[in-house]
Amino acid sequence: MSYEIPQNLKYSEKIVFNLTFPQMIALGIPGILSAIIFTKTALPLEAKGGISIALLLVGAGFAFFSFYVHAKNAQSFLSNTRQAGYLDKKLDSFVEAKRIDHDTIFLQGNEAVAIIEAQPINFSILSQEHQRAIIMAYRDFLNSLDFPIQIVMRTVDLTLDDYLTALRKRVLESKKELILAQFENFAQHMKNHVQEKAVKNRKFYLIIPTTISREGEEHALNELANRVEHCQQKLKTCNILTTRLDTGQLVPLLASFFDGFVEEGNNYFSPLTVIKTEQKEENAWENYQKSDKEKRNTTTTLD
Repeated sequence: MSYEIPQNLKYSEKIVFNLTFPQMIALGIPGILSAIIFTKTALPLEAKGGISIALLLVGAGFAFFSFYVHAKNAQSFLSNTRQAGYLDKKLDSFVEAKRIDHDTIFLQGNEAVAIIEAQPINFSILSQEHQRAIIMAYRDFLNSLDFPIQIVMRTVDLTLDDYLTALRKRVLESKKELILAQFENFAQHMKNHVQEKAVKNRKFYLIIPTTISREGEEHALNELANRVEHCQQKLKTCNILTTRLDTGQLVPLLASFFDGFVEEGNNYFSPLTVIKTEQKEENAWENYQKSDKEKRNTTTTLD
């Protein structure tokens, strides 16, 4: 079996005492400063020793523990926006999305991306032959790519709102109080179980990019559609079902990163919409009870 050699390998030449040149600089500068403090200053010996040890520890941190990377990340964290809503103007420099149209996210730098949602499979319960076939098909999918992709996995809270709402409509159509009472007990039990057990759900997305060249957006959209079709066909051979998110699904997906939740059906409901939906269901049940009561009164009068 042949293996491909990664192209992004990094090699740093060791110069002295198995140290690279940046490590020698990180250790050398504190060492020189410590020597100057000991020989050229009139500080007490305890002060000289404390300052020298502190400088050597800082140098060792930069040499062996990536202090430079941590310091750079801290500076970036403190200088950039740390809290903002998705309608905040401060996000213009943070979120690269310029607009969403034609089932595509157009970015600031003349780029556009499509997002595919993949339905995962239970790989562990498959037979060894089936697992091997899926692995080979997935490897063929990766080797067939001549453009970059990004695979995103999100862990989100499981919500049963859509399922329970659809089920409640069916219960209301039955017009039976006993079934409604049983449904309410079932719905409350499921909500309590999900909340107490902190049940989570995982969502998998495939980000497919393209560049908007001189040919224009139409050419880029056609190229993006071909890439999406290629990925979907290859993933289908792995028994992975995929769906390209449309414009109405991309907007709530991006908004969910700021609201802290993802709806199962990728449908974004504002609090006002949810309240109105619940009010409609309650009114439907009240109207049914009212009409049923009127029928009973009419029957009693006739008798």
